[in-house]
Amino acid sequence: MVLAWLALSLAPQLQLEWRAPEECPQLEDVRARVERSWAGDAGGVIAAHGELVDTGERARPWRLRLRLVAASGTAERELEGRSCDALADAAALMIAMAASPEVETPTLTVPEPAEPPPAVVAAPPVADAARTAGVAASAGEPRRSDVASTRVDPIVTRRRPARPRAELALAGGVDALAVPGVGGTLVGAVGLHWPRLRVRAIVVHAIVRGVGATPSARHRMTAGGLELCGFGEVRRWAIGACGHAEVGRLHAEGRGGEALVDRDLPWVAFGLGPAAQWRFATRWAITGSAAVIAPARRHTFSVGRTEVGTIGPAGVRLVAGLAVRLP
Repeated sequence: MVLAWLALSLAPQLQLEWRAPEECPQLEDVRARVERSWAGDAGGVIAAHGELVDTGERARPWRLRLRLVAASGTAERELEGRSCDALADAAALMIAMAASPEVETPTLTVPEPAEPPPAVVAAPPVADAARTAGVAASAGEPRRSDVASTRVDPIVTRRRPARPRAELALAGGVDALAVPGVGGTLVGAVGLHWPRLRVRAIVVHAIVRGVGATPSARHRMTAGGLELCGFGEVRRWAIGACGHAEVGRLHAEGRGGEALVDRDLPWVAFGLGPAAQWRFATRWAITGSAAVIAPARRHTFSVGRTEVGTIGPAGVRLVAGLAVRLP
């Protein structure tokens, strides 16, 4: 799992939005062209928005508008040509170049369809020979407007770290074996999210659960802590692993028989496990995680001689919820 996470973290991540008429290459086709064009040193997260539109002009019927957002900055490009397929190739190449830490400054030329053979024109009168020769000489040179080209300036002028996004999250689920018994749990979090790293302050509340018949005990726990996660992104998915530490108080209340001994105890525990996010909107994501919880202290609660709960050596916590990233 560690190797898979490392591979995902190092691979370039593309967030692509693409609009084009039906007769032109569509989103998945352009994505495949980009993936075939990745350089060996490509990496990071690239957001690209491309649009192909029909200009209605005979000479240059297609126009490409492309906006690129990388960790190093933002760039916008516009190309025109007679082939929307060639413009899609140019867009894929520029997107792939944006993921390379060392980008040279090439000149992209959109290839044009072959011109039809020139029509046969009768020779001009001898009197006009000099003037005709001058026109022919100038016509023999290719006009700059015949080739739709643009110079692509390097997007990476100075590499800057990605700006973190604030994130709020709320999740619910179930835990067992660490806090005595099996019951529901709630987790709230606030923190910062980079493309591959997340740091959050968390609050955990294990909902009251009963252990034993008669006598019995009811247990609940509230704690706060710090969580650190590493992620790799694949399209709308972020997959990785999280570790955290939490400190709080475990409260137990005996019911029936003699009074419960040690009703309140300090709670210290550590957790580790996989986590995932699925982004279904620009700012919103569904989150899920599974963690093994290891309490730093073990204890057995009893009413008289009857055991009514034990803090185990390890437990399991499964939660799912919603997260929102703030501007």
